[in-house]
Amino acid sequence: MKQITFKARLTKKTFRSFLVNHLTYRYKFSPAVSEVLSEDSIYLREILNPKARRDGQIIYYAVDLREPAGKALADCRYYPVKLTLRDENDIKYREEKGLKELKLLVLQRITEEAVTQGACLTHEDIASLLYLDRGTVSDYIAELRSRGIEVRTRSSFTDQGRGITHRENVIKLYLQNYTETEISQRTKHVMPCVENYIDKFLRIGLCYRKGDDIGFVARTTKCSIETVKENITLYEKLWKDPQYRTLLDKTFQFYESELILGGGKKELR
Repeated sequence: MKQITFKARLTKKTFRSFLVNHLTYRYKFSPAVSEVLSEDSIYLREILNPKARRDGQIIYYAVDLREPAGKALADCRYYPVKLTLRDENDIKYREEKGLKELKLLVLQRITEEAVTQGACLTHEDIASLLYLDRGTVSDYIAELRSRGIEVRTRSSFTDQGRGITHRENVIKLYLQNYTETEISQRTKHVMPCVENYIDKFLRIGLCYRKGDDIGFVARTTKCSIETVKENITLYEKLWKDPQYRTLLDKTFQFYESELILGGGKKELR
C-alpha cells in the first residue's frame, strides 16, 4: 500500500479540495470536471468578492504606518490588515528549503503585506503571529537584511513614513484585490492619482509581457520613456517576489483572456 506523504496530506486540506470532493460526491462529476469547476468557482469568488480572505489569511490590527515614532501604542491608530500566514505554495517551499527558510519567507511576507495596506507590524506582533520569541524575530530580520531583502517593521518608519514608494504600494494593494476606493483611503492618495498609477501599470505591463520594446510601449500607451521604465522596473521587482508573481499572472491573464467585458475589474481606459 502506497504511503501518503506529509506534503500530500496537507495539500488536501484546502478550500479547493473541499470543493472538488463536494462536486464529485454530490453531483457525481468526474474528478477532472470537479477540478475545473472548483478553479472557476474560486476565480469568480475572488473577482466578485475581492474583500474575501483566501485560505490561510487572517485579519490583524496593526499600527498605522504614519504614526510617529515614540508614540505610545495605546494611543496609535490601527488598521485591520489581511496577513497570509499560510500560502498554498508554502508546503512545497518548506519541503525544498526547510522549516527555518519558510519562517523567514512568512516573516517577510506578512511585514510587506501590512505595509502595502497602510500599517506596520512591531517585533512583538511578529513574535506573536509566528510563535517566536522577540530575540529570534530580531535575528531573523537581521539575517534577511544581510541577504539584501527589505523588511519593514514599525521601527522602519517615522511620522512621514520615509522610504515608501507610492506607486509600488498602490499596485501591490491592487494586486491583492483591494478596490481603488480602499487603496485611496489606505495610501492617503486622491482617487485620480490611484487610478492613474493602476491604469499605466496595467497598460505598460500588458505590452511588456508581449515582448514589445520600450519605445513601442511608450508610443502605444502615450507614456514617457521614463514612466515606462519605472513601471517595467516595478513589474520585474514584483515578479521576483514569490508572493506577487502569482498575483501578477492572475491579474494580467484576466485582461489577456479577453474576459474584461465581464466587468470583474475596472476596464482599461
